Amino acid sequence: MGINLLPQVNVKQKKQFKIKTGLFFAFAVWVTIAILTTAGFYLYKGIAVTDLAHEKSQYRKTISELKGISKQVQDYYNIAYKSLVLTYVSNKKYKPSVVVNYMDKQVKGRGKINNYYIDASGVVKVSIEARDYSSAVHIWHSLLENEKIIEELNLNSFGETEEGRVNFTLKGRLNLKELYTNYGEK
Repeated sequence: MGINLLPQVNVKQKKQFKIKTGLFFAFAVWVTIAILTTAGFYLYKGIAVTDLAHEKSQYRKTISELKGISKQVQDYYNIAYKSLVLTYVSNKKYKPSVVVNYMDKQVKGRGKINNYYIDASGVVKVSIEARDYSSAVHIWHSLLENEKIIEELNLNSFGETEEGRVNFTLKGRLNLKELYTNYGEK
């Protein structure tokens, strides 16, 4: 006959064992849910980061395409502007010789024109050397007399040379249509 060294389990101990086993399984389920939830969050974060990287890549690609398009648009506008200017010049609407002749006529006898800058829109910049201050003022005044032709004329620089001559620069805007009508070549 054998001797049973393990004591008999009573009803109370069986109940405690069932409770402890139930708690263990509940804890195991909770830990499993927590691990799966954490893994799910990390998986979602990984997918979101991948999607974000893809969207950033698409954004950079779109921006580079737009930069290329804007360069093409700028090139188009440059070509259109140059074409317009060439058409304007070829139709003889822009006659720099008329402007030069008009300025020479106004300065004649009181000084000499050293430098011209004239563009097709009527902007003019002229550097003049006069005998003295009164001649310089007289030249400037004679240029401003006809307000229909010279819409604006500002003094940019003014100075005297060692010989007593006066150098000055005027910058302004001409009404080319009026100038060509009154002083243009027929």
